[in-house]
Amino acid sequence: MHKLRAPAFAAALVGLLLGGAANAAENAVPSCHAALATGLVQPKPTREIFVFVDQTTSLDEALRADVHDRLAPLLKPGMAFTVASFSAYGQGRYATVISAGVTEADMPPSQRNEMSVPKLKKLDDCLRAQLPFARKTMNAAIDTALAGSSAELANSEILASLKQLSARVAGSKAPVKTVVVVSDMIEHSSLTSFYKKSALRTIDPAAEMAKVQAAGLIGNFGGASVTVIGAGALPPDKPSARRGTAEMAALEAFWRQWFTASNAKLKEFGQPSLLQAIQ
Repeated sequence: MHKLRAPAFAAALVGLLLGGAANAAENAVPSCHAALATGLVQPKPTREIFVFVDQTTSLDEALRADVHDRLAPLLKPGMAFTVASFSAYGQGRYATVISAGVTEADMPPSQRNEMSVPKLKKLDDCLRAQLPFARKTMNAAIDTALAGSSAELANSEILASLKQLSARVAGSKAPVKTVVVVSDMIEHSSLTSFYKKSALRTIDPAAEMAKVQAAGLIGNFGGASVTVIGAGALPPDKPSARRGTAEMAALEAFWRQWFTASNAKLKEFGQPSLLQAIQ
């Protein structure tokens, strides 16, 4: 598990920074510029990373570690992140934002020259500490989401949840939006089920898309790129179970159609792990 330790970051801010975070879910990374009253307005994030964890999907330890290993390097200065979890409405696990934050980029030389040396040193110290703090914060939120996962949950409202969460993605001010969905992507709801006798069935992507469109369950991700980790994942307590090639091909075909219709580009469909780094 990734433990969150804040003392180094708080010390770098001379005790000022932690008091600036009003809502940990929406502002988990306090601003160095606000804490030190630099008066400089930061530009909008260059990129926002969204991590959406399906709590009906239980991952083994290797896949959990892979999620962290793939995501932590993506977060850099001048970016934002959002971590949310989802499950099924009827089970009280609504789509919920667990944590979000923004990292600040270094100032251009023209602005640095206008700041006093002592304040500039404090700002530099703070910014150096802010990025690892933000990465630990994001990792801790992912751990929280994964810790609540269970293969025993009866339903999975993946379509409705992703449609709801897509509005947050589309509303991001970042010009580059990267969405990572951690899920087996096997819908099992009142609208449709991708199961047959507790096993993944070979769905008809076109027929399933017709159901989804008729129900109004198309989202809008605002042109984001999407990566899926965990597609078709089997519960850790069933290591000998298998998914068929035809079933997985149909599952991927459906989700490629759905994300395209939802103004997003599905870049990789990890079955269950990824074959390349998230770009």
